[in-house]
Amino acid sequence: MHRRGLFRDFVRAALVALSGLTIATLVANHPFLSVRGAVLVTVVMVGAAIGTAASGAMRLGGRGLGLKWFVLGLLAGLAVVLA
Repeated sequence: MHRRGLFRDFVRAALVALSGLTIATLVANHPFLSVRGAVLVTVVMVGAAIGTAASGAMRLGGRGLGLKWFVLGLLAGLAVVLA
């Protein structure tokens, strides 16, 4: 049971990494992409990664005390970044 779950998570992570690397390679080698366009694509990709990580953390945190710890960690990290 656990091995199937681990294998499924491994395959999912490998596919996400492969698709991200493929998109990054295509964007980096695009002849008509300006520096500003590359920065914009990078910002969008990083934002998507942060959103995905946050939704996964919220799902794993659950409700109640786990969600409170997640929000506390998020706010503490935000305070460190803004300080």
